[in-house]
Amino acid sequence: MRSFYVDNCVFSVNTKKELARFISESQALLSTAKFELRGWEHSPTEDKIEERQEDRKVPVLGLLWNLPKDTVSVDMKSLMKEDKGPTTKRKIL
Repeated sequence: MRSFYVDNCVFSVNTKKELARFISESQALLSTAKFELRGWEHSPTEDKIEERQEDRKVPVLGLLWNLPKDTVSVDMKSLMKEDKGPTTKRKIL
């Protein structure tokens, strides 16, 4: 459960088998509390390489995850659009 933050889960596995097991066990465990896990995103697996899209990015905990490259970045454009007022802890966090 340490991988969860509000309604997001960030977890890492090394194989397709581990991914399938994690999805299955997570859904089974959380369904007992009536939580429905959906909207899965993961980096491409070996058999899905042809489906890679170079700029496919999804938001994860306020960051952008580039799925094909498996990198995480900050969207500087969205940061620059922020309120020009004083810098506060709330804005930083």
